[in-house]
Amino acid sequence: IGENNFNLALMFRREGQIDLAKKYLLLCAENNSSFAMFHVGNAYRSYGWGLKKFLDYKKGAEWLRKAAELGKSHA
Repeated sequence: IGENNFNLALMFRREGQIDLAKKYLLLCAENNSSFAMFHVGNAYRSYGWGLKKFLDYKKGAEWLRKAAELGKSHA
């Protein structure tokens, strides 16, 4: 699930298909990828990945906390 879905998320983001990018990025995060959790957290906090309509500081903080708990030092 992890790396392949993250690569799909990156591909969809590059193509401007933000909803699909979000879907695959969240799938990775929900399957305990601390790297994806970190990116999801930043996306919700700061319009990362072009997800302006998904701005949610609370969700962002939750994902960053989960990433930190799994050892993602930048979270």
